Amino acid sequence: MGEQMIRHTLALAIIATSADAEAVHTWGNSAARIEAAAPPAVARIIYSNGYGVSPRVVEDFVIDGVRVIINNAAGMKPDTFAVYPPEGFIAVPQSGVVEEHGQAVILIFSVEGAGA
Repeated sequence: MGEQMIRHTLALAIIATSADAEAVHTWGNSAARIEAAAPPAVARIIYSNGYGVSPRVVEDFVIDGVRVIINNAAGMKPDTFAVYPPEGFIAVPQSGVVEEHGQAVILIFSVEGAGA
């Protein structure tokens, strides 16, 4: 199978899995989920920051082939959120800061579809 076909298959797998809203990782009052996105993005990762935790906790997990790292700051402080998609895909932006009770979205694009 050619590289282009593998990327297309992965993009379709991310979209198909995400469309059923089953791809969710939760801990405490916080959650990260992957779902389909409007083209040209192939998916989006949404992080919802719940109430503060103590002590600081790092959540490092894979959801539908996309690695997500959440650095939960201790107490009522903003968390950091970073996404590392598989080879052939990019995250835009790759990371961000999420205020308490806030939400952030990171889009996943195919490198080929992004014109790279």
